[in-house]
Amino acid sequence: MKSQGRPALARSVISVARNSLIIWIVLLDSQARAETPTRTISIDEYLDSVRAANGTMKIAATTIEAGELRSTTPDMAYTPQFFTQASHTVDSKPSVNPLAPDRIEATNISTGVQKLWESGLQSQVSFNITRFNLNEPTFANTIPVPLALPNPAVPGSTVTQIVNVPNPTKSLLPQSEYTEARTQIDLVQPLLKGGGGRDLGLVRDSTLTKITIQQLSERYKVKSLLAQAEYIYWQLALAQEAVRTQEGSIERFRKLRDWAKGRASSQLGDKADLLQADSGLKVKYYELEQAKKDCSSLQRIFNTLRGIGGDKVDGELVPLSSKALTFVYLDEASQTAIESVKRLDVEIAKQAEKLAQIDIEQSREKYRAQLDVFGTAAFNALDRTSEQALVGAVQNKHPTYIVGVKFSTPLDQDIINRDREGLIKTGEAAKLDKDVREFNARQDWDDLQTQLRDSQVRLKLAGDIEEAQKEKLAYERQRLSSGRTTTYQVLMFEQDYASAQLNSIKSKAEILGILARLKSFGDAS
Repeated sequence: MKSQGRPALARSVISVARNSLIIWIVLLDSQARAETPTRTISIDEYLDSVRAANGTMKIAATTIEAGELRSTTPDMAYTPQFFTQASHTVDSKPSVNPLAPDRIEATNISTGVQKLWESGLQSQVSFNITRFNLNEPTFANTIPVPLALPNPAVPGSTVTQIVNVPNPTKSLLPQSEYTEARTQIDLVQPLLKGGGGRDLGLVRDSTLTKITIQQLSERYKVKSLLAQAEYIYWQLALAQEAVRTQEGSIERFRKLRDWAKGRASSQLGDKADLLQADSGLKVKYYELEQAKKDCSSLQRIFNTLRGIGGDKVDGELVPLSSKALTFVYLDEASQTAIESVKRLDVEIAKQAEKLAQIDIEQSREKYRAQLDVFGTAAFNALDRTSEQALVGAVQNKHPTYIVGVKFSTPLDQDIINRDREGLIKTGEAAKLDKDVREFNARQDWDDLQTQLRDSQVRLKLAGDIEEAQKEKLAYERQRLSSGRTTTYQVLMFEQDYASAQLNSIKSKAEILGILARLKSFGDAS
């Protein structure tokens, strides 16, 4: 007897020690969990992380910043421009003029500033200096000239005498080295095409409108992405709530199954109740796995939007109460477009219509008849030394004045008119697109407001039903414990309560979807 009791005693001691160890580990784990509470991720924190890490947000922010920097691009056409040019020319071509130099060598430097004014005036101030070096043709310094002189030997007669005199051709040759200098002002004022700077003004408007369209498009992407991120945040919060709801339902079904199992084993209840409870528990396990799958998919999207891989979320989301969806969000949404319904896609359509009208005006300006008035004033100087030429180029001793008019006009007006008619049709289409978008935006706004009010009513009713089903289930459990009802009836009530909980969650999700669409309205990004 002693040999049989000792192993049993040893097993009992080991069992007690093992259970104590398990309890100790559980207590330590609970204490560790209490010391490191789960971090809560707020909606503002999440949206900030999306703004900071999302690739699409970065692209949009960079594009918007680029548009801001390029807003002054059209003004570059009016900035003064400095120009300069240097050249060296050697010319040895033959000439029919016997007095022409055999070889001409010239070094030229020209420099100045030109500017286009907003009135369309084109102005240029320049300075030119050219140094010439000429190889004169070969001519004798003197030429023999026959002269008839009196003959002293024979009175009354003459004698021819050859006399060398200076070559008069030498004085007709140009200077072998000299400098030309000129200070010149040129002005051109368009009167028809480009008059008043209309063409450049249209180019400026077209460029700025295109930049505005690009920025509005990127802001619309940002607005839509943030609305999607907020929607995913609350969808995940509701999915986590659905998982907790399913887990709570499983716990209740498990207790009911264990209760039915105990009654069946003690012959106090029918086995059918146990089978029914066990079947219901398995269904709840299946529903829990589906809820976890949906939650995992949302967690992956949640992380993707903030630039993180995987489907693990390092924190808990803030739960969303039914009261917040019923009252607070309705007030905020109503203030989004209190004066007029605005949406960025409508603003983009307005800018597209404006751009189409600019294209029409540019076509008219491009093929307009050209009538320009131009004038030139120059101060000229020529001297052997460059210093004297430079001084003379700023004095009004040898001026040059030119005044003129230039006119041109395209002849094939049929092609021009066809092109302009096409642009007009494009403008009409842009206007129709803008009108349609405005109409759809207003209809969407009114429809969403109606849907929001209806959804909030359904959410309140779902909450009331959930409370009623909870109360009914609690009462039916009391009846079951006293043997006044069946397990099947409790299971049905349990299922009704779980369905009511899920309906409340679905009603919240429906409202959040509407609120996400409402956030596409308004000008702010």
